[in-house]
Amino acid sequence: MKRLARWSLAMAAPALAACGATRLMPTPNIYASGVYQLYGDLDASLRTNEVDLLYVTDREPIEKEGDLAGYGYGRSHSAAFGSCVVEIGRDVSWETLLRESTGRKRKEDLPLRVRAVTEMGRSCLSG
Repeated sequence: MKRLARWSLAMAAPALAACGATRLMPTPNIYASGVYQLYGDLDASLRTNEVDLLYVTDREPIEKEGDLAGYGYGRSHSAAFGSCVVEIGRDVSWETLLRESTGRKRKEDLPLRVRAVTEMGRSCLSG
């Protein structure tokens, strides 16, 4: 169950970021019901509002002053992979994030913000 919980949270953030959304998606009904306790056995070191995600993209990189600033709409001739750290909410405690992200209705706003993008490598695309 711990792996499913981490996967669910990890998959929600980049999917929303890729679509241009700026808020954490609503809690799926299966989790909002309270039947599943998603994060009860999550290691204390992972109880934070920042998620370090693995990404793969074929989008054209955007550089600013010689450093990677992100990715645009254009397609690249290679696929990049790396780490993307996403912050959920602004200065939100783990307890608040847990309550708000697993409930049916939210009292707190949970915007998503990309904190860091670290490209680790590239691979040529065939075709």
